[in-house]
Amino acid sequence: ARTLEYPRASRLPLQWGHREIVEILLEKGATVNAMGGDDGSVLCAASIGGHHDIIIPLLAHGANVNMECGEVGSALQAATRPIQPEKSVQLLLEKGANVDASGGRHGTPLQVASQWGYRKIIEILLENGANVDAAGRDYGSALCAASSHGHLEIIKLLFDHGAHVNVEGGEFGNHLTCKTKTIQTPLEKGANVNANFGKHGTTLQITCRWGHTDIVEMLLEQEANVNVMGGDYGTALCAASCYGHHEIVSFLLDHGADVNMECGGLGSALQAAAGPVWLKTVRLLLDRGANVEVIGGKHGTALQIASRCGYIHILEILLKKGVNINAVGRHYGSALCAASIGGPDEVVISLLDHGANVNLECGEFGSALQAAAGPLWPQWMQDSEFGEDGRREYFLKSQRAELLACRTKIVQILLEKGANIDTNFGKRGTTFQIASRWGHEDIIEILRRHGGDLYADEPPDFGKDTPRGSA
Repeated sequence: ARTLEYPRASRLPLQWGHREIVEILLEKGATVNAMGGDDGSVLCAASIGGHHDIIIPLLAHGANVNMECGEVGSALQAATRPIQPEKSVQLLLEKGANVDASGGRHGTPLQVASQWGYRKIIEILLENGANVDAAGRDYGSALCAASSHGHLEIIKLLFDHGAHVNVEGGEFGNHLTCKTKTIQTPLEKGANVNANFGKHGTTLQITCRWGHTDIVEMLLEQEANVNVMGGDYGTALCAASCYGHHEIVSFLLDHGADVNMECGGLGSALQAAAGPVWLKTVRLLLDRGANVEVIGGKHGTALQIASRCGYIHILEILLKKGVNINAVGRHYGSALCAASIGGPDEVVISLLDHGANVNLECGEFGSALQAAAGPLWPQWMQDSEFGEDGRREYFLKSQRAELLACRTKIVQILLEKGANIDTNFGKRGTTFQIASRWGHEDIIEILRRHGGDLYADEPPDFGKDTPRGSA
């Protein structure tokens, strides 16, 4: 039997609504329930296009009204979109479509229709017994889908049909964390202002992340817990600090936010602000008692973070506060090691002028000199798949010369300040061996002039992938 999947062009009559061609294909024995393609099934393809007059013959020829069609879910889920006429939805329901089908990416038909704010279809679904609190998929519930897109009238309609205010589920947690512009209605209905679930944490945290000062004030008036932990940002203060929302940071501190509370991967609020170079926020946090020595999160102290990112102005602010310039810990080991990886050379010079130990052991990178001689990019960037069309390769090649020139200059500066060329911290070998492995010829030449020895104290994992013959 033929299927509507071959040739590929045979799906076009479904998508574009050519009923006569569809009927010819059916008369020639096309298999009506064949699966394949972006739309999954022929019934889903017709439903996506809202082609009511094509859905009828497909159902008459035995199309399975509840067949799951991949990402779009069922035909009913596919039909519940704003361009679709209500009669397609009504027809599918009359033919036995499951009103609570939850396949595909976007959840039940009610969740999909709520996402798009299509009131008439929502009313049809509710009249046919749709579960208003059904949970699952991206949005978790119809209420969250409507809240996520700011459909206030739909939110009220769902409440009128018994939607529960604190239903959990989906990426966002509950509807209160979905869209701050619609927040007043859920609060009036008794939503739990401190609900903490989903990747974004509490409503206060996500509101702080987006910088909605007026809503932050509203939530705090509703007794939102300013120091609750959760979500990607850890705390509301870290979320606001990470994005430089100075006014909100000040407001949170006035309402009892703990300035030194650790926020998970970001560390403290000061560390979160030091990365994205929010000078005003950094100054405010320091004025309110932020601890400059905290070694939390993934990337170490605020000084290490600022050094890695090359933020000379934040570096100077932290140094004036008496920060321990040789503190060791976390991914980069020390501020000097972090600066030697990221540059620019002005940061390295500033750290050395303020007493950074040029030969300090810095964890996995070894010394600052070893770090400067290493790979120009982290392994995740080298392994990234974003370059399937050549973009990654173009980016790496276009930036290589500039980055290598910066690293070469840093190596020269470190050697002039007394860096030990034969230091062999960690498993990567000496600086000469590391530079040879990565093919940094300019750095190799500088090291040769300073007496570097390729084979001195050869480490166990200095293997055959290293270009010995060229050294």
